[in-house]
Amino acid sequence: MSERSKHDPSVYGKVKRRKSEYIFCSVTFDEGYKSYYYLTDDDSIEIGDFVLVPAGKDNHEAVV
Repeated sequence: MSERSKHDPSVYGKVKRRKSEYIFCSVTFDEGYKSYYYLTDDDSIEIGDFVLVPAGKDNHEAVV
């Protein structure tokens, strides 16, 4: 952990994730009300962020 991150409130208040723990990201596409869940290893994602996910039958990339 860098010296700067020790004093950054968005970092020091978080519990460090164990390697055995999973992070799921819940997304809702603009056209629907259904939530989809994706497994991620990016623990910097926050509520309201846009993410790139595979979508549709052909798994094309979509930003949601």
